[in-house]
Amino acid sequence: ATLAGHTPAYVAALHGHSAVIEVLSKVHVDMEGAFQGGRTPAMVAAQGGHESVVSVFSALGVYPSLSVVLPDEVINQVGDPLLQKFLRQLIVDDRNVNDPSFEHGQSIVHLVAKVGNVQLLEILVKAGASLNARDNNGRTPAHVAAENHCVEVLRFLHEAAGADLNVVDKDGRTVGQ
Repeated sequence: ATLAGHTPAYVAALHGHSAVIEVLSKVHVDMEGAFQGGRTPAMVAAQGGHESVVSVFSALGVYPSLSVVLPDEVINQVGDPLLQKFLRQLIVDDRNVNDPSFEHGQSIVHLVAKVGNVQLLEILVKAGASLNARDNNGRTPAHVAAENHCVEVLRFLHEAAGADLNVVDKDGRTVGQ
C-alpha cells in the first residue's frame, strides 16, 4: 500500500493510467484488493469513466460490480419496472458484468439484449461486459437479440460495439440463421 493506504493498482485506476495497470499485472500486483468502502480498482476506473483502464481490467478478468455500473439514477431510467427490480436484485447479489450464472449460463448482457435496451447495453459495454460471451448453448447476446427481433440491439452490438455476428452456436447456427 502507498502512503495514504491506496494500492498501486487503485492509484493507477483512479488516475486512468491503463499502461500502469498493464505493467502492474505483469508483476502480479493484486488487482482486486478493495480500499475504502469496499471500492476495488476496477470500480474506481468505472466510476471515473476511465474506459481504457476498464478494458485492461476486463482483459485480466477483473470487473467492477454492478453497483458501480448501474447506480440508482441509471436503473430509474429503465422503463420496465420488472427489469428495474431485477437489476436492483443483481446489485444486492453483488454480481459483476460478466457473471454467467443466469438461466442457461447467460450473462446480464444476454438478458438486456433479450429485452432490447440499447442504453443499458452501452453502459455495460463501457464497464467491460463481454459482447461475445456464450451461454450453455454457445449463444451470444447477438443470438438472443436476433431471436427476440431486437434490431436496434443487433445494430448496436455489431456496429458500435464490434460484436461478432458470425459466431456459431452449439446447433451450428449463426446470428442470422
